[in-house]
Amino acid sequence: MPITTERSFNSETFTFTATAPFTVAIEAKDYKETDSGLEYIGTGKQQMGDGGLIAQITNTENGEVVAVTDSSWSALVVQRAPLNTACEQSNDPTTCESETLDTPENWTSADFDSAPWASATEWTADEVGPKEGYADVDWDAGAKLIWGSDLKVDNTILFRKEVGE
Repeated sequence: MPITTERSFNSETFTFTATAPFTVAIEAKDYKETDSGLEYIGTGKQQMGDGGLIAQITNTENGEVVAVTDSSWSALVVQRAPLNTACEQSNDPTTCESETLDTPENWTSADFDSAPWASATEWTADEVGPKEGYADVDWDAGAKLIWGSDLKVDNTILFRKEVGE
């Protein structure tokens, strides 16, 4: 789903073949127009975005949920903005400060060591505020909305999970 889609909840379903153990690597992005971290720049809706990711992986042969997003996932925030959150109201978003890290090489490979990364932060649906489709999914009780430690400032996050270890 393109991050430029103006919706509160983007939902994707896809099928893949894997044999446990396997690695899941997801790059999650909140919509932002520029590295300012703001969206809808220059309109009455100019604001910092807020992110959230929820996922569940189901074995299609037996219907068993084999993985869900929760704080056991590793997370590396690679883009944060605005660091000076008062710029959200500025007519000149170039004053917004940001931080962008290089994406680690081979971070999606099974042998990549994400042990130094932080744990994903779990957020409630009330904190994230998903709409338009979130309630249409029959979420496993263990599936949690995850993001970095800041829903509004953390814009691009790499998530990893080893499944079936």
